[in-house]
Amino acid sequence: MVSKGNVKREDELFVSDISRICKINKQTIYYYERLGLLKPKRRTPSGYRVFSKETCDRIEFIKKAQKLKLKLREIKQVLRIIDSGKKPCRHILDLIDVKLRRAKKILKDIQDYINELKRIRRKWRRKGLSRCGGKYCSIIEDTKYNL
Repeated sequence: MVSKGNVKREDELFVSDISRICKINKQTIYYYERLGLLKPKRRTPSGYRVFSKETCDRIEFIKKAQKLKLKLREIKQVLRIIDSGKKPCRHILDLIDVKLRRAKKILKDIQDYINELKRIRRKWRRKGLSRCGGKYCSIIEDTKYNL
C-alpha cells in the first residue's frame, strides 16, 4: 500500500501499475531503468518511481524490437534517437540489414552441416558398418566437416 505522501496524478503510473497493465515483471522494469531504456518522470518523497502513461507504449516498443532480435543495447540506441525528436527508421533498417546478413550466414552454415551429415550417412550406408575402423571410429575421423 502506498502512503499518503506518495500520491500520483491520474496520468502517472507506479511500477506496480506498469507491471499490471503491461503484463511485465517489476524486476524487468527496474532492469530497463538501470539500462537507461526507461526513466521515471519523478520520485515521490518516499522514493517511489512515478512514470508517465506513455511508459507502456515504450515497453511495447521494446518488446516488439526484441522479437526482431534487436539487443537491448541496440534498442537503447534507437530510443535515444526517438528521445532526440528524430525518427529512427533509417537506423532500424540498417540494424535489420545486419541481422538479415547474419541470419543468412547461419542458415548457410546449417545447410552445410545438414549436407555433410547426409553425405556421411550415404557413404557409410553404402560402405557398410563392418568396414568402420580407425583409432576410434572412421565415421567421425574421416569427416570433412570443419568445426
